[in-house]
Amino acid sequence: MTIGSPTTMLRFLVAAILAVAAIPNPVRAASPDSGSPSGTYRGRILTERFQHRQALAHAPAALTAERPAPRQDQGNIAIIDTSGGVLAPQNFEDIDGRTLRFTRRQNGGFSGVSEPLAAVEEARTLGVVLPLDDDDAERLDLPFAFPFFGQSYAAMYVGSDGHITFGEADSRTSARSLARAISGPPRIAPVFVDLDPSRPSARVRAYVVEDRAIITWDGVPLYSSSGTGARQIVQAELHANGDLAFHYIALNLSSAVVGAFPGGLAGEPAAVDLSQGFSSSGPGGFAETFQLSQELDTFAAGQSFFRNHDDAYDFLVLFNDIGLSTGPGTFAYEINVRNDVHGIGDLLVDDPIFDFGADFGSHRRLASFVNMGPLTNYPSDPQTVMPLIGENNTLSLLGQETGHRWGVYVDFIDPATGLRSSNLLGRQEAHWNFFFNSNASVMEGNRIVDHGAAANPRFETVETVSRFGEYDQYIMGLRSAQDTPPSFLVEQVTGAGFPNRSRAPQTGVPFNGVRKDVPVDLIIAAEGPRLPDHTVAQREFRYAFVLLVDEGSGEVSAAKIAKLERIRQEWETFFDQAVENRAEAHTELVSSLDLSVWPAAGVPLGTAGQASVSIARPRADDLQVSLAASNAKIGIPGSVTIPAGETLANFAVQGLASGVDVLKATAAAAGYEQAAARLQVLAPAALTLSVVSGDAQSGSPREALPEPVALRVTDGNLLPYAGIAVTIEASGGAQVSPAQAVTDRDGRIELLWTLGADLGAYTLTARLADAPAVNAVATADAAGVRPSFSRASVVSAASFHTDPEADDEALGPGGLASIFGSGLSVAESAQAVSLPLPRELAGVQVRVNGVAAPLLFVSPGQINFQIPFELSGSIAHLVVHTPAGDSETVNIPVATVQPGLFFDGGTGLGAIVYSADGLSPWNRPARAGEYLALYASGLGPVQPRTETGEAAPSLILSQNELPVAVLIDGLRLDPVYAGLAPSFAGLWQVNVQLPADLPPGEHHIALEVDGRRSNAVLLLTAAP
Repeated sequence: MTIGSPTTMLRFLVAAILAVAAIPNPVRAASPDSGSPSGTYRGRILTERFQHRQALAHAPAALTAERPAPRQDQGNIAIIDTSGGVLAPQNFEDIDGRTLRFTRRQNGGFSGVSEPLAAVEEARTLGVVLPLDDDDAERLDLPFAFPFFGQSYAAMYVGSDGHITFGEADSRTSARSLARAISGPPRIAPVFVDLDPSRPSARVRAYVVEDRAIITWDGVPLYSSSGTGARQIVQAELHANGDLAFHYIALNLSSAVVGAFPGGLAGEPAAVDLSQGFSSSGPGGFAETFQLSQELDTFAAGQSFFRNHDDAYDFLVLFNDIGLSTGPGTFAYEINVRNDVHGIGDLLVDDPIFDFGADFGSHRRLASFVNMGPLTNYPSDPQTVMPLIGENNTLSLLGQETGHRWGVYVDFIDPATGLRSSNLLGRQEAHWNFFFNSNASVMEGNRIVDHGAAANPRFETVETVSRFGEYDQYIMGLRSAQDTPPSFLVEQVTGAGFPNRSRAPQTGVPFNGVRKDVPVDLIIAAEGPRLPDHTVAQREFRYAFVLLVDEGSGEVSAAKIAKLERIRQEWETFFDQAVENRAEAHTELVSSLDLSVWPAAGVPLGTAGQASVSIARPRADDLQVSLAASNAKIGIPGSVTIPAGETLANFAVQGLASGVDVLKATAAAAGYEQAAARLQVLAPAALTLSVVSGDAQSGSPREALPEPVALRVTDGNLLPYAGIAVTIEASGGAQVSPAQAVTDRDGRIELLWTLGADLGAYTLTARLADAPAVNAVATADAAGVRPSFSRASVVSAASFHTDPEADDEALGPGGLASIFGSGLSVAESAQAVSLPLPRELAGVQVRVNGVAAPLLFVSPGQINFQIPFELSGSIAHLVVHTPAGDSETVNIPVATVQPGLFFDGGTGLGAIVYSADGLSPWNRPARAGEYLALYASGLGPVQPRTETGEAAPSLILSQNELPVAVLIDGLRLDPVYAGLAPSFAGLWQVNVQLPADLPPGEHHIALEVDGRRSNAVLLLTAAP
């Protein structure tokens, strides 16, 4: 092949291919100013955590400066101040009138630069208008496969709200938050904010050509419930090679999310400063959030509280004395800190189980952080209704926010369709639907009366936000499903004036509609049973009431403390009544008294287990702790003593009778909390032993598996059982350590498994010593020896490092390399058969700096792979992975260029093709003056850039950026072409004309690039 006649297959259509597939437009959530006070939404913890990390990145000095001593409590009100980064600084939008360009990196992330505005004007004038409504999305087919975070997409969904998603549309009305961006589908967000393209003169345009797609939100205003919001003009430019550009022609907004995200909680985005650029984002993408006002850093506030308070609280409830708003249109919000409850919906978008407690300074207990905003927002009487937030008072609003610890996030199976439905939910899908009879739940609920099918209107709201309804109590673990009376949802509503399920609760609203009975069993069918269930769920909750004050301010006035103290005291009474005395609220500030079995655990019947009670700090004297059991199901000592200078005392717990008991611990000294835990007593035969991790591993004979095997003993409520003896058996002469283990306080054991001498399958069988029928089996496979190679055995696949005069000790990005060693594959051999090259062959991967590289060939003794174009730095870390395990990491030097010429090892003849007839030196000698093509590797960067592992383009050739010289017997020649060989991966082609006076005989040809010389190959020439 020659530069004059490249392969000319046209693979791209030069047109915009629009698949007009509208995405259904859901009901818009009520705007924040519609009387709904809560700023809580599912997964808000992710937004808060990112903003904390962004604050650390943007202003590290403020957060690491020496802090004043913690403020002293005033009675049972904790005082913290604004020092230590508790207030996140404003982050003003500073990208208007700029172009941001993002280059895809080897690690799956991006690098970014900020440039003067370079908008694509033809995209505004020639782009096709997409028929987008408010909260809408349109599918757009692409004439190229767009690479994005390890996947390729032939289509994308253009959203009305300044974003593009892949794989599925996202036209929801929930908050345009960083949490939604992280957890939803893969997303590009030039300006993720609530926009409304349904307004006059607003357009969203798509301009698609063979190698890029440009979406323009042209004059699209911010959503406004009245009038027209500020208009925005923004472009997102997607290149076929995965690069991005955002063009900000006109921005006029106070807050937004900007970034690129792999979605599905696949990683945390790097907190970057877009206006300054960044070198690498990592595989979690990148983001910057803009906010006009100063905000509370909830993570820093939690850390400030725990500087001088024990981890003894389930809830932190923070008010402030500095007039700090909780955000536009909201009075308060809650964030879920940790959750281990199943069956109550996905609190973290698509993941119900999570734990961010350590980031707040709580290592075990804190479950919820509530920001109630300025204390001045609330009347002196906590029971006074506040018309600004509908029919709420201070206590019902506090009930709503603390209630978000559990809900409401549940779906149900719609009996009419048999499908999962979220129609029980209203605003932000975190509160009850206005038209669901929640018995006046504080979770923005109504009590709805059904006057009967003959009545007109049939339904009427008669009470709002007064209690935790029966469905709330089930979700909280305070009721069984059998004890939860069925309720109903009204659909196809008419006559309500504003038939929006997200409207704020209101008394006295008559309406008609179709009644749909929704018993709690339909929620269980969608979410699974609530675990732990009502028999062992926590029922004693401790709330810390905290007041945030200015740094350097004096003692808080008695009047303010008294106001907050009244809220604190009345909250205890309100909560107890709101849950029908099924649980207790405690609000005193205390020192922790921690039971190891808190909040619930299991005890095997007839067996003595072990528990402990601990305090946070050692005392100068002994601390006696009395122990009591409520139901005589367990046997415990009457008291234990924590010795002076110690923090823990162990005691035995005997399972006496099947059932649930409540263990309470009370310290003899004042100031400690009373600890309570529920203990389930079950016969060992009723327990479950399961493999938690480490199953189905592969390893090498006589070697330990890479990961330990972890097992756990639980029951139907997933409670841990400590002190359970487990016996272990391993097949095939394998060894397990320990051979008999005892579960820890989490019911877990970890085992080190060393395989036997033979190849093949192995099993590990674990049994409860007192109930051998309760067992679990883990499997492993001895696939062969672990791979092994050295630095000297990693060579250029072109030169093999055979020429002592060549500069070829390093790896050159984009080129082909070979690894020689042992155990490099457990299969005989395998090779790639198509492009793009696979990242895994026969279970083999070559990881370069942690990222799998494209493979051409694997065998037990040799691997051929492509070095990533994105490789940078001076050292590359190589690991070979096979089913038998990972090799040791081998460090290889990296150079910008590493020229190497392919050749025949038997004859020394170069891999050369003659342009005149397509023959090679194996067919005939070369002739003086003719053109020939040399094939090489590692000649350095090219333009346009080609993706690692993919075929080089044949329409627009990728040519070398650095000059290439051809050396024939030392004579320097300039090639007519040097660049990637079209339709190949990692292969360079250099076209050169031989001198007309080149004498017949043997000649040696080499290449030189950027001062580095390749190996020399043999060329034979004949007389003309």
